[in-house]
Amino acid sequence: GRLERLEDRGFHPTVALQLAELMYHQSRYDQVETLCATGRAYTTPDDLVNFVYLDMIEGGVCARRGQHAEAEERIRRAVALAETTDFYWLRGTARLQLSEALALAGRTDGAAEEAAAGLAHFDAKGDISSAAYARERLVTLGIEVDG
Repeated sequence: GRLERLEDRGFHPTVALQLAELMYHQSRYDQVETLCATGRAYTTPDDLVNFVYLDMIEGGVCARRGQHAEAEERIRRAVALAETTDFYWLRGTARLQLSEALALAGRTDGAAEEAAAGLAHFDAKGDISSAAYARERLVTLGIEVDG
């Protein structure tokens, strides 16, 4: 698109990775991989948010494909990096992605714990819509969280 023609390195990779996340939630994993490749190609070394997105989303795809060890490693790296920021949404979303990966690996206790931690970020900021969407996804994954 237009950002690619402009060789934009500010918005282009982040928009590509946000779109990748949306495609992930629609189970369109081939498109996720293409968008992540675009995001990676345009991400500058200091773009912390994009590196969180890359590990979080690509780790999610690994989990969906049964590559549980790689998924957990990638997403735990995303969580650790997100925790160095004060972006509540990124911190919450990374924890929720880890919850999903753990659930897909059959580790329900860890999944519930990470889900609660992720939701706490949204709840602390009063982000009702993100919390509601996350709770809907958690139900479909069979992850039970109090509240």
